[in-house]
Amino acid sequence: MAVWFARDALVRLLPPSAALLAVTVFALHPLQTEPVAYIYARTTVLCGLFCWAAIAHWARGRHWTAVLMTGLALLSKEEAVALPVFFAMLHLTVSRDLREWREWRPIGVMFVLALGIGLRGLVATAQIAGSGAGLDVATSPVDYALAQGYVIVRYLRLLIVPLGLNFDPDLVISPAIGAVSWCAILGLAAYLLRNQAKAGFWFAAGLVFLAPTSSFLPIADLAADRRMYLASACFAATVALLLPTIRTTHVAAVGVLLASLSFARSLVFRTEESLWRDTVAASPGKVRPRIQLARAVPPAEALPLLADLPQASSERGRVYLELGRPAEALREFGVALAAAPGDPQALSNRGTALAALHQTDAAQRDFRRALERDPCLYPALLNLRQLGLPLPNVRTCRFSAPQKESLGLR
Repeated sequence: MAVWFARDALVRLLPPSAALLAVTVFALHPLQTEPVAYIYARTTVLCGLFCWAAIAHWARGRHWTAVLMTGLALLSKEEAVALPVFFAMLHLTVSRDLREWREWRPIGVMFVLALGIGLRGLVATAQIAGSGAGLDVATSPVDYALAQGYVIVRYLRLLIVPLGLNFDPDLVISPAIGAVSWCAILGLAAYLLRNQAKAGFWFAAGLVFLAPTSSFLPIADLAADRRMYLASACFAATVALLLPTIRTTHVAAVGVLLASLSFARSLVFRTEESLWRDTVAASPGKVRPRIQLARAVPPAEALPLLADLPQASSERGRVYLELGRPAEALREFGVALAAAPGDPQALSNRGTALAALHQTDAAQRDFRRALERDPCLYPALLNLRQLGLPLPNVRTCRFSAPQKESLGLR
């Protein structure tokens, strides 16, 4: 559906051959595999659907319907805050008349909606521990913004040469490399806007759609290939407008090549194990992919993956418990607790190992201490129930239906 709206929008905003190439890239490029195949990214696809629906309606002159679609895109994902900027750029490029209030009124409403959703997102990231964005990230806005210069160059390289896709890229970017990358990006944008205005517009539009994730607001992950979902068509339009001629046969050949690469990429997402094996091979020095792969393979195979990771004490403890070796699990959970004293999950983990060793009183104390710090910690509550002990008041906690059933809650 998103492809249909993208086609409807682009054929009205671009020459036919350029629109055909841009839609082909949007529909078939392997960069698009991750947002479609990765269930966590379903909000990205939904946001993209409403964004292209908004652009398509705007191109048809249905401005207030575009406002509605923009609102739905914003409710799908905060990245849609870039959409009003796109419409403002489109208005200034097409009509070049600041006095044309017929378009500025709906654009103004879009900006108000975007501001409200954007502020709500910033407040949420500040209040929710572990949100992985904004103030919850150790990276400073300046360092993050500098790094994004190289990240965007990497995205553009993957768009043109779609080899080396990585679900969890391991990037270490110096400020100097980031600054040089930004100079190249902004220099190219300035050149295109001055000498190839239409191509420059679409290049700038791609940067605008990347801005919510690739500018100054820090996110825990420096890069994620799925963030190119909206911007890919804009950059493809840029390339198409710079080409002297585009034949249908050429676009068909590009489509076949991209479809083949996308099919191969989609096989990586068949299972958790295949996904994380591919990611570990691409980012061997990164901790998270190895931990995730350890969770997807049998326990005996997981231990070698975690052996040399100081940060994986809790995971090693979990594996030892699955292998029926609670004494070794207790040692690993103790190491994790020493690294994060008072952490409720670490306390609950140690309590689980103590319970497996039949040290019930010590296990109970750890579970109670964990619940003092997090009254809704499900593993600690479940362990207390399995020990036949009364649960504290959990009326304010939110649990899934299976969790409620396991805890004996109505």
